[in-house]
Amino acid sequence: PEAHILHTGPEIWRDLDGKVDLIDGVLLQKLVADQMQGNAQQLKNADTNYDQAVDGNDALVLLRFLTHLIDTLPEKA
Repeated sequence: PEAHILHTGPEIWRDLDGKVDLIDGVLLQKLVADQMQGNAQQLKNADTNYDQAVDGNDALVLLRFLTHLIDTLPEKA
């Protein structure tokens, strides 16, 4: 899926490669589990639900996007 993070432009997710894919899901899970740290841009991108926190809820939103249950990131209420 293609995504556009409104608050960051076309740069997407943890690996900042311009696309959202399974690698981003794995990296987000590691971030949530405190197995890695992210820079400011990566943390901003990881907040998929705009609640000012990066947690398991953001990982669920990304999973919903990757499985085409939602069409855009960030998730719209």
